[in-house]
Amino acid sequence: MTEHDAPRPDDPCRRSRTQRRRPRRRCGRVTLLLSLLLMLLHCWQHYTGAPEWRADLYLAVPAVQLLMIVIIVYRCLWPQTKGDLVLFLLGNVLVTGNAVLFYYGQHLWWSITIASVGLRIGIAGMWLMGATGVCLLAVTIRENTLKWHRLAPRWLLAGLSSLLAIILAESAAALLEPAPTTYIRFPELQKTNDDTLTIAALGGSSMKGFPYPPGFGMTEVAVRQLQHSIPEVKTELHNLAITGQNLAQAISQLKQLESAPDIIVVYSGHNEFFHDLEEMSASRRIRTTAMDQIFRWSPTFRVINPVLSQYQLGTAPTNDASSMFRHAICTDEVAARRLARFKSHFDRLLKWADERETEVVLCVPAKDLATFEPNACVSNNLNQEDRSRIEAGVAQVRRLQQDNEHQQATQTARRLLESFPSVPELHFRLGQSLLVNHHADQAETHFIRATDLDQFPTRIRPDYEAAIRQAAIENNVPLIDAPTILKRYTRDGVCSDDLFLDGVHPNTRATYILGMHIEQQLRNLIQPDSSGNPERIKFAEMMRLLETDSGTLRSAYEECTRVLQHYAGFRSWDPQERLQRGDLYRRLVVDLKSGTGQSGESGIESLEADVPLPTLFGQNND
Repeated sequence: MTEHDAPRPDDPCRRSRTQRRRPRRRCGRVTLLLSLLLMLLHCWQHYTGAPEWRADLYLAVPAVQLLMIVIIVYRCLWPQTKGDLVLFLLGNVLVTGNAVLFYYGQHLWWSITIASVGLRIGIAGMWLMGATGVCLLAVTIRENTLKWHRLAPRWLLAGLSSLLAIILAESAAALLEPAPTTYIRFPELQKTNDDTLTIAALGGSSMKGFPYPPGFGMTEVAVRQLQHSIPEVKTELHNLAITGQNLAQAISQLKQLESAPDIIVVYSGHNEFFHDLEEMSASRRIRTTAMDQIFRWSPTFRVINPVLSQYQLGTAPTNDASSMFRHAICTDEVAARRLARFKSHFDRLLKWADERETEVVLCVPAKDLATFEPNACVSNNLNQEDRSRIEAGVAQVRRLQQDNEHQQATQTARRLLESFPSVPELHFRLGQSLLVNHHADQAETHFIRATDLDQFPTRIRPDYEAAIRQAAIENNVPLIDAPTILKRYTRDGVCSDDLFLDGVHPNTRATYILGMHIEQQLRNLIQPDSSGNPERIKFAEMMRLLETDSGTLRSAYEECTRVLQHYAGFRSWDPQERLQRGDLYRRLVVDLKSGTGQSGESGIESLEADVPLPTLFGQNND
C-alpha cells in the first residue's frame, strides 16, 4: 500500500470500523432491567418486611429510581433511538405504577388479575402457535423446501418451540396436579392383629397444632394422657393433618397408612370455603366461566388457576377496596351443593370405617367469635344510599364503643339491623356491646350470625357445624363439640382471644382442654365399662412433656404475625385491628428473643397455668 492509498482520518470506511468497535450504549435496556429489579425488591419488602417499613418505601423507591436514572443517563447518555426511549420510559412507568398501586392498596388485586389474564393468554397462545407449527411443518414437507416463504423458517421455529413448550409444561403439570378436592379415593386398608392401638388424626392446621411446631396438638395431648390413664395399652398416633386441607383432602390422607387404624379423630371444617373456587365465579369482574370450560382441558391451567383464584377471591377489586361491601361470590345453589358434598364426605368416611370396625370421633371445630371481625358484606341488593347509611352507622357504633357508651351503641346497632338485617358488621358490633353489658347469650347469637353472613368466611360456618353434629347423631358416633366445651373456659361466656391466637387456631390452653376431652372419649371407646375419673396430667406438666417452652411460643407468634397480615387482606377496607394484633405478636417475639418477656408475662401465654377440667362422665358428658 502506497502513501496515497492509506485511509485518511475522515475516510468513511475507517469511521464505520471505529463506530463498530465503540460499545453500544443501551440506556433503555439497562433502565428496564434495573427498574424490574427495584420493583421486585419493593414487592418483596412490602409483603415480607415489617409493616412500619412500608411507609418508608413510598419515599425510598422514588429516590432510588431518580438516582438510578441520573447514573444511567450519565454513563449511557440519553436514549438515542425510539426503541431505546420506549424501554427507558417503560422501566420508569413500571416502578412508579407499582408504588402507586401499593399506596392505594390495589397492588395484589391488579397483580393477580394480570396473572389470571396472562395465564389464559399464554395457554391459548401456546396452543395456537403449536398448532400453527404443525401446519407449517406439513406445508414445508409438501413444498420440499424450508424457504417456501421468506418468513417460513422463523414461523416454523416459533411453532415448533411452542409445541415443545406444550409437551414439557403440560406433562409436568399433569404429574404435579393434585386430585380434585371434591373427590375422595378411600384406600383399601385392612386391620392388623397386633396389640398396638393406632389412632389417625385428620384435619387441617388446627388439628396439626399450627402455629406451634410439629408434635404439639390436641391429639398429641390426648395420646399423652391416654398413655398415662391406661399404661398397659400401647398407642401409636398418626397425625395426618396438613395446613390448609379441607375435609376431602384430609380424608384422602388415609392413604399414608399401611393398615386401617383402630380410631380416627376428625377435626375439620375451617377450610371448606377456599377450595374448588372455580365453582364460585359470580362476582368475578372478568367473566371467564364459559372460556374456562375449554381451558380446563389444559393440566397447566388446572394446576395454576385454583391458586390464583384463591388469592383473587381474597383481594378487593378496584371499586371495593375501601368499602365493606362486595358482590356475592357464591350463589345459594352453589352453597347448598357444597354443603351437601361436605355431609356426603362424612357419610362415606363413617361407612368406610364401619366396614373395617374402625371407631370414629367427630369434632366440631371452634373459633374466636368476639375478637375476629367479619371480612365483608354482600352488596347485591343495596343501593348507594343504603351503603352510605350503613357505613355511617357502623362508624357511629364504633365511635360509641370507643367512648365506652355501649348502651347507646347497642341501641344504634339494633335500629340499623331493623332496616338491614343481613349486614354482618352490625351483628358483630352489636355482639361486642352486648358482651360488655354482660349479655353473653345474646352476644353469642349475634356473633354467630355475623360469621354466617360473612362473605369471605375464613372460619367454619354454622351450617357446617350443624352438619357435623347431625352426622354424629345419625351414625351414633362420639362427638367433641369444641364450641360448647371451650365456652366453659372463657372469661365472658363467649370464645375470644383468651383461647385463640388468630381467630381460628387454639392457643396452648385451648389445645390442652380439647386434647383432654378427646382422650376421655378415646378411653370410653377402649374401656366402655370403666368408671371413675383417672388422674389427669396437669397443664404445666403436659407442656413439659410436649417440649413446649419460650422458643415454641416465639415460633408460634412469628407465624401468627404472618397469618394476621395475610388475614388483613381479606378485610382490606379496615384491616387495622388485625394488623395491630399482628404487631402485638411481633412485639411479643421481640420480648421473648431479648429475654425481657417470659411465659405468663406481658401478654405471653402462661405455661404454668392451672386449667380445671369437668369430668366427662355423667351429666357433663360432651
